Amino acid sequence: MKILIVSNLYPPESRGGAEMIARDFAEEAVRQNHELWSLSTTTRENTDEGIADDVVGGVKIRRYAPKLPYYILEDAEQSLGSRLMWHAKDLVGSRATSDLVTETIKESSPDVIVTFNLRGMEIGSVVRAIRRSRINWIHELHDVQLLVPSGLEWFGPQKRVGLRWLWQSRIVKMFYGWLTGYIMGSPGLVVSPSVYMIDAHKKMGLFVKSESHVLINPVDLDVDRARFTPNMDGRAKVDKTQDHDKVTKLLYVGQLELHKGVHDVLEALKHVSEHKVELDIVGAGSQQDELMNQVLELPDSVVVRFHGRVSHERVFEFMASASALVLPSVVVENCPGVILEARSVGLPVIASNVGGIPELIAPEGLFEPADPRGIAEKIHLLAEGKVSASSKDDLISVSIYVDNLLKQQK
Repeated sequence: MKILIVSNLYPPESRGGAEMIARDFAEEAVRQNHELWSLSTTTRENTDEGIADDVVGGVKIRRYAPKLPYYILEDAEQSLGSRLMWHAKDLVGSRATSDLVTETIKESSPDVIVTFNLRGMEIGSVVRAIRRSRINWIHELHDVQLLVPSGLEWFGPQKRVGLRWLWQSRIVKMFYGWLTGYIMGSPGLVVSPSVYMIDAHKKMGLFVKSESHVLINPVDLDVDRARFTPNMDGRAKVDKTQDHDKVTKLLYVGQLELHKGVHDVLEALKHVSEHKVELDIVGAGSQQDELMNQVLELPDSVVVRFHGRVSHERVFEFMASASALVLPSVVVENCPGVILEARSVGLPVIASNVGGIPELIAPEGLFEPADPRGIAEKIHLLAEGKVSASSKDDLISVSIYVDNLLKQQK
């Protein structure tokens, strides 16, 4: 089968999990003898006359520089006016980009087009070309960027800071959702790893005429579980070398950005002084210095270590010695890959009750977003061994993911 993948980012250019899934899908499909093309974006500096072609992992990759005020990975430092102009041009698109997408579709001659996140590609142009082609179209939902202009839907006090209140105001969301729904139309199939994400889009009027299917994201099931499994009975493990000196070991893996809520975990650790707690923080981001200053306020019973970015295997090594993974996000999450990885090795998870997370972990591991006291309560339960790891039964490999996804469009 000939398959064209369309994604605003494709590794090594990446920001989150969606583009990693796009790459894993593409390379596994090649291993299954499908012919794969990928259309993505890059900066103008990385292209020859705005276009760059390459072949990586058997995937024919075409990257182009969208005709937008700035590249999607440069959005953090932009002013409100620049962002508004960017969104307008992205939604409308340009004739040049529409022609490029049409040419790529003709050249690749796909049996099916699989789209991932499209914002920042001149989404209007991309979708027009796809719809005109009348080729089978599968769209994957990985976040709320078709529902909220900022791409982040906040909870808690941070929701009202700066321009977030504007992006999440009912009138802006209704208007923006109507625009994106009009542009996207009705793909033949809409796939999401969570029921929540499909329902959230349909509630706003998007994809109501499309067939929808829930397909959990893939996870590496070839990892050496005997080496990395932290506990064999599915309960949160506590280091009990000496019973009077037991330690609860928490692990955070992800970006050190405000929307990830790491500051709430550190605040929670002020309220667990009766327990010895260690927190390993894996990842990097703009909030690191502020978080390190916050650590100085913690009691002596708490030890926090910052490790920066580490290899994938090193993450599993951290999981092997942890009592639980903590994911304190204060924005909507769909299907965080790190939760799936923790589940694959039997590591309990405590996480915010947002988005699709409740579909992934045991109920006793959920706390409300932006609630340090709630996080502290879960740490107490962990210390008492009362938080269980979720079943691994519904986890799937990338091979099964490819099979199941392509089976849906036949």
